[in-house]
Amino acid sequence: MIELTSAKQCQEEPVTDYINRRRSLSLKWILAKTFEHLSTRAHDMELTIVANKGKGASTTAGTSYKAKYKAKKPREAS
Repeated sequence: MIELTSAKQCQEEPVTDYINRRRSLSLKWILAKTFEHLSTRAHDMELTIVANKGKGASTTAGTSYKAKYKAKKPREAS
């Protein structure tokens, strides 16, 4: 992942070569994950969802993003 985030276009490198190099780095990082790693992450996500159930999830069913934040009153400056 560090290679991917630190990838920068070289001075004389064509844009297409840079895009292809970056794409290959990202694909290499994605494909490096094993099934065991992915199943562990899925299990961790399930545990997090169960632990946060009933604590007021960040997405409320039936409420749009605009309606949710439009209802809040702005704070007054002190």
